[in-house]
Amino acid sequence: MIGVWAEILTKLLGVGRQLDFELDEDSDFIARLTRADGWQIVLEGDRASYPAFTLNIARTGETGIARSYALWLLMKNFSPLLDPERLLPTLENQLWFLEGFAERLFDDEERYRAEYAQLEIGLT
Repeated sequence: MIGVWAEILTKLLGVGRQLDFELDEDSDFIARLTRADGWQIVLEGDRASYPAFTLNIARTGETGIARSYALWLLMKNFSPLLDPERLLPTLENQLWFLEGFAERLFDDEERYRAEYAQLEIGLT
């Protein structure tokens, strides 16, 4: 990763390694951390809006990526469980959410899949 995204990646690696993720890809604009069960954490730098970025979690299946979820949108999905200040999609809040809700995020995808789809529709 280049620029400010390299700093973000360093922080993400700290959380990712605690959750058994290892760096699998690192290029100028994208970094991918992968876990043995097929889950990935993807950091993507926005080329047009530097230093903007997105953090997603994704599950790989037999045919590749089965579904990708933006962390900031998942935070809205879990909003009843969060302090309103934690809903701001800052890097710190997203990393806190990733670490604190890892069990729910990576072990129970069906629980939030339908509601996430509705939040996505609301964005269009």
